[in-house]
Amino acid sequence: VIEFDWLASNPATADSCDDWTGSCEKDVDKNGCSGIAKGYGDVWDTWAGWLDEIAVVLKEFKHDDGTDIPVIFRFLHETSGRWYWWGDGSNSTGGKVCPMEDYIEVWNQTHHYMHNYHDLHNLLWLYAPSDPKSKYKSSFEQRYPGDHVVDLVGFDQYDSVGWYNETILSSCETVTNFSTAHGKVPVIAESGVIDGIQDVWDDKWFYRDYAKKLMEDKYCSKLAYALSWENAHPDQYWVPLPNDRTFEGFIEMYESDYSIFADDKKWQKYASEYGYNSGL
Repeated sequence: VIEFDWLASNPATADSCDDWTGSCEKDVDKNGCSGIAKGYGDVWDTWAGWLDEIAVVLKEFKHDDGTDIPVIFRFLHETSGRWYWWGDGSNSTGGKVCPMEDYIEVWNQTHHYMHNYHDLHNLLWLYAPSDPKSKYKSSFEQRYPGDHVVDLVGFDQYDSVGWYNETILSSCETVTNFSTAHGKVPVIAESGVIDGIQDVWDDKWFYRDYAKKLMEDKYCSKLAYALSWENAHPDQYWVPLPNDRTFEGFIEMYESDYSIFADDKKWQKYASEYGYNSGL
């Protein structure tokens, strides 16, 4: 399954968005959400231009027989947090950086533009707030875009090694229950130890404290998939390297019945049985 993960820049400022430099948080007082929500004007034109570029690429995702390849479309994530221009934070004047009405409209405008204007029907729309257990009101009562424009409901969750199991299991329960009630597919959209796996010394962590705990939990075991953050920085990463202490447990998880990776023969078997082409 392919995921398009878009860490969008603020169209009101056109600043590039880079987690490592903090520019995603730059100029949050300049409300990009309201400009997009209008559906016209300079901010909307910038946003639509970016969507046009994305659509050109996504239209190329086809099998040899012309069948569309499904792509998970992930954007505007962690909206229940306060660190992005589309988040639930406050600006310097005490108002919302992106009011809930604007956030919902941005999501719906984007969905309509890609679905109707660009005729893209192979996108699976993923809504993924941050820490949904403690931020339930923001995540699901105020900022949820609507069942008609969401296919998957996930969550982003980070914590220290000592607290990780408790927080992720509670988030699993919250998201699984919401997804079941709304007919959506529950997932872990992004998760890991908060400062990276490089300093974790428990060699069995990935097998015993991650895979086993998730798959033996009645809520987490209903999730379609779990995704870590990328290894984008040499000093801070979330998938262990061969010389890391946690690599042993990662391989044990990989070889266990708790997981199916993209190159796993079980995955290829199921993909074939359900009619999906596989070039793996």
